[in-house]
Amino acid sequence: MFNSVWPPPRRYLRRRRTKTILSALLSGVTGVDLSIDKNYFEQQTVQAITSSMEANRDKVKTNILQQLKLDITAYPFSAARADLIHYFFAGTLNAGLQQLTQTAAANAQDQKTTLDSAKAANFSATDVSCLTGVNQAVTKAFAADDLGALTTFLQAMGSTIKASATQADILAEFREPSVDVRDFGRE
Repeated sequence: MFNSVWPPPRRYLRRRRTKTILSALLSGVTGVDLSIDKNYFEQQTVQAITSSMEANRDKVKTNILQQLKLDITAYPFSAARADLIHYFFAGTLNAGLQQLTQTAAANAQDQKTTLDSAKAANFSATDVSCLTGVNQAVTKAFAADDLGALTTFLQAMGSTIKASATQADILAEFREPSVDVRDFGRE
């Protein structure tokens, strides 16, 4: 019964062995790649935290050295002891992570402020004043349910809005980038 199947042909064994070898090689290459990535990022993380810890300690050490120039009444032993404890804790892993997080958050906030100022730099005080006036006029017209003046304004700006437009249509037209209300009155 097994004579026709056993032993398997050499061709089958070679394919199976090749498949096993290729699978092992692929697993090894993938594992090495993953290990290299993991080790690289782990090394970078450790360096960043260590630098942060050293910066914390240097900051506290600078304060201690400045205080040592004072006399004993201005910088008593208890204050020096407290500074030494602070120096110790400034070099801990938690303090390093906390400092790294605070530095990253401050940097992100600085970059956001820079971005916001770059965005605002495109508008002059006259532009802001004009847009504020338009915004107030639109608000007043909506409150009085006087949409005719707004549609007339938009049509004068080159919009194809109909006179029977709704508030939603008018708002959509104001938000449309093709209508630049800063050009109104500059003609």
